[in-house]
Amino acid sequence: MELSRDIKTFTEQAYTDITQEIAVEVARAEALVFLGFGYHDQNMSILKPEEKQKPKLIYGTAYKMSDSDVDVISHQLADFFMALNPEQRAERIKIDNKHRSVDLFDYYAKSLAG
Repeated sequence: MELSRDIKTFTEQAYTDITQEIAVEVARAEALVFLGFGYHDQNMSILKPEEKQKPKLIYGTAYKMSDSDVDVISHQLADFFMALNPEQRAERIKIDNKHRSVDLFDYYAKSLAG
């Protein structure tokens, strides 16, 4: 019983142990790549910075997700990290619903290499 008091769920651990570290690394990053992320509200809230960030390149998988949901996710990420018009958002944020995580790096190889 005594040891069970130290067991934390993922949510408890994420919010207490790594949320600040995630914020620091996301702010430092020039590009973000999401693989198998899910874009669930809980995951997105961990990512949401307190202030707008400098523009970033964002790539992510959303395999078999609808085009409409991909658009919602792109808007959320754009709002989190930078104020972008629709053309800038399309250039900087690539959420791909046609490729699996394993294929993302091959598909965007030149773009990710800079």
